[in-house]
Amino acid sequence: FLQDTGAAYGPLFAILTVPLFGTAAAAVEYSRLIDTKSNIQNALDAAALATAKEMSSSLDQSYLEQYARNFFDANLDNNIKPNDVRFGLTYGTGPTGGNTVKLTANYDQKTVMGKFIGVEDFEMEISATVAAGNRTVEVAIVLDNSGSMDSYTGSTRDTRIERAKLAAETLINSLHTVAALSNKPDPIKISVVPFGSSVNIGAQYRGAPWMDRYGWSSVHHENFDWLGTDTRGDPWPNAFKTGDGYKGSTTSTSTLGPNPTTEQTLLYGVETTQWLTRWTLFDKLGVDWAGCVEMRPWPYNVTDDTPDEMHPDTLIVPM
Repeated sequence: FLQDTGAAYGPLFAILTVPLFGTAAAAVEYSRLIDTKSNIQNALDAAALATAKEMSSSLDQSYLEQYARNFFDANLDNNIKPNDVRFGLTYGTGPTGGNTVKLTANYDQKTVMGKFIGVEDFEMEISATVAAGNRTVEVAIVLDNSGSMDSYTGSTRDTRIERAKLAAETLINSLHTVAALSNKPDPIKISVVPFGSSVNIGAQYRGAPWMDRYGWSSVHHENFDWLGTDTRGDPWPNAFKTGDGYKGSTTSTSTLGPNPTTEQTLLYGVETTQWLTRWTLFDKLGVDWAGCVEMRPWPYNVTDDTPDEMHPDTLIVPM
């Protein structure tokens, strides 16, 4: 019996038919499942993006849900009936602020060869979350205003600074066009920052309260030595440090008389104490301040904190 080489293929083929057809059925259904899920995901993503933009016009949930549903249905494949898809919308606040919109779609796909694998349908749940486009945005445009920018570009008659200004203007117009779709009162704030350590704000602001009028900023006295002397003597003989700044005193002498009775001249002196600042140097030299100011020390060089004399480093230092 063990040496008999005769055999029939029929029974063996019958035994293998079930797993072979089962494997083929699983491959077919898996391919259909991936195609269907991909189509629903794409339609859901498109609807979520469109709804996030629409939130700048309305936050009414029933309106947004119908708007999203119409957009979703329009992008579905013809093989998927919209009524067979259970659709949902929720919106809230994202982890970094601003509104978010989340769309969900539940769909049961009927199988074509399910009897071979014992499955009649596949349940799928798909979602898409998008940050709404009604946040506020702050944009800083940094322009190089150094001397090299006054040279001409190779292909035009405009200087580099003229081209940079044109590009900045184009960007600002584009940003304002997008911001017009937002429902925020101030959807966008734009600042133009020169690429340099100093900025000219205008000499008319010398006495402004946000300027460092008393020399209290930590950078106000850089390269100054009010207490030092040299071979020519002490230019500030009565200077002394007080708090975050320096003060100096001067004595002025005036004459009263002659006295009608004694016919003598009476002298008196008045001592005046004032803060020693860069303004003091400008006045001593007889030079007008041109309006240039320095960059604020860290961390205020990268923040928009309002200048406050209670926090001297927030003040603007002249140069």
